Amino acid sequence: MNILVTGAAGFVGSHIADLAIEEGYKVYGIDNFSTGRKENINPKCDFIESDIRDFDYASLGKLDGIFHTAALARIQPSWVSPISYESVNVSGTLCIIRAALDNDAKLVFSSSSSVYGVKGRLSAPMDEKYPLNPSSPYALQKLFCENYLELFHDVKGLKYVALRYFNVYGPRQKPNGAYAAVVGIFLDQYKKNTNFTIYGNGLQRRDFTFVKDVARANLLAFESDKEEGIY
Repeated sequence: MNILVTGAAGFVGSHIADLAIEEGYKVYGIDNFSTGRKENINPKCDFIESDIRDFDYASLGKLDGIFHTAALARIQPSWVSPISYESVNVSGTLCIIRAALDNDAKLVFSSSSSVYGVKGRLSAPMDEKYPLNPSSPYALQKLFCENYLELFHDVKGLKYVALRYFNVYGPRQKPNGAYAAVVGIFLDQYKKNTNFTIYGNGLQRRDFTFVKDVARANLLAFESDKEEGIY
């Protein structure tokens, strides 16, 4: 089976590509290196350097599945550059939806737990029925994409699964930069034998998901009989 991984040079996308190759799939990867890194690319991946908004997907031939991880990520910078974020995250996803429909391919979309927002949290754990309250441009864009997936399923028969990730961590996570995730920061501080930077009283609790578990969840979503759903 032929699959495409968008953001194949990125953190989550590269792990999905690795696992899919290990499972025997023919894997195409696409990335424009806006955040991805060449060293993340599996040598057995048929890789294309391109922007998801401009690429001619018909040139790949018949695709059976698409794993869409390409995005401008992080909540804070989406406030700084909401227009460019909208273009990549929403318009880019529409391009991928069109490619999936053209191929009758199943689309596995990387959504985000940020769609639940930060206000009015009632209790933990959250589930799919938990109230949605996106409180950033990035979160709202992910919710728009979920709505588009549902719409194109209902009207055009798009096969899709959307997965709302909670704080993914693991190998290839960037340990530095203004918007680095906390686990990467802690690991970098540990390696440098410096104190961990903790704000508040240190009793905060968050959910974290190992990146290889996320990759496995993507493959299971693709291989399942489910043809629509948000999890």
